[in-house]
Amino acid sequence: MKPCETESMQKILLRSRRNRDKMEERKEYKGGKLLMSTYVYKTKGTCSKQITVELDGKTIRHVTFEGGCNGNLSGISKLVEGMDLDFVVGRFKGNT
Repeated sequence: MKPCETESMQKILLRSRRNRDKMEERKEYKGGKLLMSTYVYKTKGTCSKQITVELDGKTIRHVTFEGGCNGNLSGISKLVEGMDLDFVVGRFKGNT
């Protein structure tokens, strides 16, 4: 995976304030209870054009990348699915 793509993944997981204008957030509720949150981050200056992360509470349910190196990015998607958000952020932190 290219460093620029690692940095983009870190940005979406951290939901940093400076990137909020590039991020779309969707939440799904049932009976007043939050079921799933989806974050769509439009990247700039990277191979991938967009990253979509679906969260169930603090658990990563699904990650997709639009564009970029398919093999590396699909591998990362599979590795982080089902993992705790804080654990993944800790792993990616500092990898730029």
